[in-house]
Amino acid sequence: MLDFQALAEAKADARQINDKVQQRFIETYDSAVSQVMALHQLSCEAPERRLPERLLRQAVDTLAKAIDLKPSAAQPYALYSCLFFLMEDLPRARKYLQTARELNPGFPKIAALEALYNDFEALEALHQQLPADAAPTPPRIKPLETFDDFQLADI
Repeated sequence: MLDFQALAEAKADARQINDKVQQRFIETYDSAVSQVMALHQLSCEAPERRLPERLLRQAVDTLAKAIDLKPSAAQPYALYSCLFFLMEDLPRARKYLQTARELNPGFPKIAALEALYNDFEALEALHQQLPADAAPTPPRIKPLETFDDFQLADI
């Protein structure tokens, strides 16, 4: 005979655990957004300087925790993509952007990041075509206008 009371209690317990995991995901992801925003700001202020390794590691660790908590969410992968772009690792940036696209093709930040990466590649290609004696400055990364689309409004 089924114990409906025990079944209802188990369902309530499972819901409570899911709610706690969701809240931890939101807090962790929001922290990652703040960390990547700070790195982005540093990159825009001094594009010729390397980003601080300690801050990069913190952002990577925080994003990894967010993905562990909710691997089906596209937002952390898109933010990882942005982080790798800041580290000038375009192949990894594109890889994580593709993962975000597979998880949520309608996520609005995907198109903006894809356009940014394409523009950057075009600038780099033009930079490579200039004569060596022209002493050009390296291409500048156009700052992201906003991090609003990285917010978790749709979760």
